[in-house]
Order: sequence, then C-alpha cells, then structure tokens
Amino acid sequence: MKKYIFPFSFLLSGYLSAAPINNNSVINFVEQIKKSISSSFYEKENYKGKECLIKATLSDDGRLISAIPDERNTKNDKSLCDIGIEIIKETKFPSPPENKKISNKNTFYIDFRP
Repeated sequence: MKKYIFPFSFLLSGYLSAAPINNNSVINFVEQIKKSISSSFYEKENYKGKECLIKATLSDDGRLISAIPDERNTKNDKSLCDIGIEIIKETKFPSPPENKKISNKNTFYIDFRP
C-alpha cells in the first residue's frame, strides 16, 4: 500500500456540557489519532485543492465500526475519500475517552484538505 501525507482536521461530533470538565483525555485522544493518521499520509501534492470529510465511528474499545464520506460536503473528492478511508481502516485507534459529559464520543469527523 502506498503511504500518503495530508494535513487534516479532526472534529468530535459530540457536544460538551456547560459543566466544567477535564478535557485532557479528549485532547490526548484527538492528538493520538492525528499522529497515527498523519504518519500514514504522503503525496499530498496530488490532491492539492481537493477535500473530503469522512465520518468515522469507533466501538468503546477503539475498533473501527465505519468510515464513510459525509454526504453533506458536496465538495468531497472521490479519490481523496477513497484514500482517506483506506488509511483510516488501517489506523490503530485508541479507546475513546471515558467522559460522561460528551455525547456521541465514538463518532467524529476527519476533514482532509491538502
């Protein structure tokens, strides 16, 4: 498999309550995923100007349940989405943080925009 490097953003779909919480576990979770995914991406120049928003869902123990292009983004590039999903499927995810203040903690979005 080829390796790809893409800058991307990572968005948790859950929301935080108004109560103060310790976000360290969430920040660590996001940073681990960003590091894991970005270490597998190369050839970003082939996708300059393209984008893809992928919705991913994990089980409580960090196994990938699904990774699909978010249909709300009408600018999704099929080739970039295909590569992004391939990389996501091969990524070792940490378990989502235990935090009762976050809903939908196992669903997040990865926005690829080289």
